[in-house]
Amino acid sequence: MKNFLHVFTAFLTLTSALAQTPDSSLVELPDQRTYFSKTYYNARDNTYKASLSAGYIHYLAADGRLKDIDTNLRLDERGVYYIIDQGLYNAAFAAAIGKGNWDVAYEVPKPLQPKFRDPSLPPAEPPRLRWKILSYGYFDQARLNYQILQYARAVPPLVAANKIDYPQVFPGIDVRYECGNSRLKEEIVPWPA
Repeated sequence: MKNFLHVFTAFLTLTSALAQTPDSSLVELPDQRTYFSKTYYNARDNTYKASLSAGYIHYLAADGRLKDIDTNLRLDERGVYYIIDQGLYNAAFAAAIGKGNWDVAYEVPKPLQPKFRDPSLPPAEPPRLRWKILSYGYFDQARLNYQILQYARAVPPLVAANKIDYPQVFPGIDVRYECGNSRLKEEIVPWPA
């Protein structure tokens, strides 16, 4: 039992995000990763450091290992969509509104909690959504139909890291998307009058 016990010091650092670069003397132990944490070893003083996050920072890759989530948008090989595909979900955004069959796509490759599913059932299809930004208008209750006020303009997006902005899709209105580690946020932003 004495051989099993080792004296070591553990430092626990709670962080809301892991944007900080760890001390250069620390080496990450990838096999100790969880969805919410990283563990580092410091050989200089024989200590361990765990960095915890309140949200997801890793995803389960196809090879069965937990990998860092990357929400930075990049252009696909055909130059048609800006994509993210290294995280809890996949997303694609049109390089120009109105040029393809859909403008935005979102899918969850596999459920995070398959243990709650009845094993006798066939595997469920992953959630997959695709939508097109067509027009804006209102529903006329007297005539019981949708009145279109403006069709969407074909505009190129502005892309910065994990954000994509379609400026002036409609006169005075931008459509914005932000890719987070565990969510996709959509905003329809009117310009100030």
